[in-house]
Amino acid sequence: MDKGSERRWENLNVALENYRLYLGRKSDDVLTLIDLLHISNFKGGNASITEPEAEIARKLPEYERRMDAIRNEFGTMGLANLSNQQRASLVKMVKKTLELSSNEQFCIRGFGPSYLSALLHAHFPDLIPIIDRRILINTRRVKRKDVNSQLQVKSIPDHVGPLISWFHDALQSGQASMRDLDRAQFIKPLDVAGLDESD
Repeated sequence: MDKGSERRWENLNVALENYRLYLGRKSDDVLTLIDLLHISNFKGGNASITEPEAEIARKLPEYERRMDAIRNEFGTMGLANLSNQQRASLVKMVKKTLELSSNEQFCIRGFGPSYLSALLHAHFPDLIPIIDRRILINTRRVKRKDVNSQLQVKSIPDHVGPLISWFHDALQSGQASMRDLDRAQFIKPLDVAGLDESD
């Protein structure tokens, strides 16, 4: 028996069971994007969310509480309009939110800090960038010691401040939106040679 495959099957079985629970609550047989997302989650392999639905329901209110705190503090403000003091406050709030993904009480298996930053960005598209390894590497917000041999960033929450500062400075020129800046950095080849250089 392959223990790794057995563990993976068990995790993916949780994802399938979550979909079955969802189907049991549906009042019709109409397929929606939610159905496809559940199946994508089940078939997605290692990146799948494999936390039981009841545990997710118990944990999500803490995520909502953190997002409400950001919403209450910043409303509809954009990152470009924040003062340095407001930016520092935002960095603390985002970092604390991303740390939920490593908190034993609140982490959701398969939903790490990069995914959580994408959730934050979707809710605050002009305020919080997606914290992604490609963006961190290509903006030189990490050093070689911060990435593993597969160029995965070891601790994404540790780099929130430098990345938000980079976006803040870049957005203040007014020449590009956050998504434009994200795209420009994401589509560049990984600048591995630049990891040991400082700005």
